[in-house]
Amino acid sequence: LTPGLRYDQFALTDDSQLSPSLGATYRWTDTTLLRGVASTGFRRPYISDGVSNPDLSPEEITSYQLGLETTALSLGRIKATLFTSQTKDLWYWGDDYITRNGGDMESYGYELELATASFHHLSGRASFTSAYNDYDQDVPRESGEQYSGKLAILYDNPELLTAELFGVYTWWSENHL
Repeated sequence: LTPGLRYDQFALTDDSQLSPSLGATYRWTDTTLLRGVASTGFRRPYISDGVSNPDLSPEEITSYQLGLETTALSLGRIKATLFTSQTKDLWYWGDDYITRNGGDMESYGYELELATASFHHLSGRASFTSAYNDYDQDVPRESGEQYSGKLAILYDNPELLTAELFGVYTWWSENHL
């Protein structure tokens, strides 16, 4: 078990925020781990948003994750994670281009990752993430899916060179931003 507690004090506004978390890892077999995390957090407004709207509140986020990680296959590591999060006081741009608070959002989805074992200092990684964002009626955005994929090749020879080449593809619904 790994408990966490983060305290933030903001000099410009005299606000403070406390963010607790709790993580757990269970070794199911010699090659397989089960993981779980519950946490709360926030996102403070940027200075520019605070100037245009001094009443803008932080977004407050509660999230949960469950995952499995295994090296049972000799080719590498496989990870799978399910997640959900709830965001309150969500930010959005008004018609006047001022950031405002309004409504809530629930997100849920999964992430899959495969990392190969190193062969002559070369390894590869591939991952895919899918998330569905469900906005309540007070948010001027449409609910929808977003997903991304990443492919990477890593050369890791600490005595000579470490380099990574990767590509990322992200798809957002047209009303996401």
